[in-house]
Amino acid sequence: MNNYSWIAATVGMILALGMTRVVNSSVAMFRSRHRATLHWVPFVWTLCIFYFMLDISWDLHNLSDTMQTWDFPRALILLGFVLVLFLAGALVLPQQELPEGAKLKDEFTRDGRWTLVFVMTFNLLCIPYNWLLWQMPIFSFLSILDFALALIALSALWVAQSKYEAVITLIYAGTLTVTAIFGG
Repeated sequence: MNNYSWIAATVGMILALGMTRVVNSSVAMFRSRHRATLHWVPFVWTLCIFYFMLDISWDLHNLSDTMQTWDFPRALILLGFVLVLFLAGALVLPQQELPEGAKLKDEFTRDGRWTLVFVMTFNLLCIPYNWLLWQMPIFSFLSILDFALALIALSALWVAQSKYEAVITLIYAGTLTVTAIFGG
């Protein structure tokens, strides 16, 4: 096995575990729907995180063609990048079904909103990730969008429990859609 095969296997396992965690948590929330009150905002963040996981999985496949030589620092960058995304996915929704009378909005405000710290970090790490691994200019349109996504995630963390939380979540999802369309 060459260096990239080892890196891809490790990163792929972390991504697969993260996707499994996100899907299992989503199923647990679906099962809770009859005894607990669900809220759409955590599900939008969950979809955004799942999109990032799919996107990185696709990147992982294409990186073998782009990067001919892998060294330890680049491997650490990729591994750290994926670990931040895993943590975002692990925190966004409760892992267990909600108890009778619980509210997902309260759970997200208390614990799930900390996923936004990792989403923000992930978006900021996209800039050096794209520069070092994909040779994209640091001040590209995509980098500006990544920085904007980080600021929006920080804003969402800041305004938790306010009437602006839903608006900021929709702005993030819209900006991510633009990034996905124009950034690939």
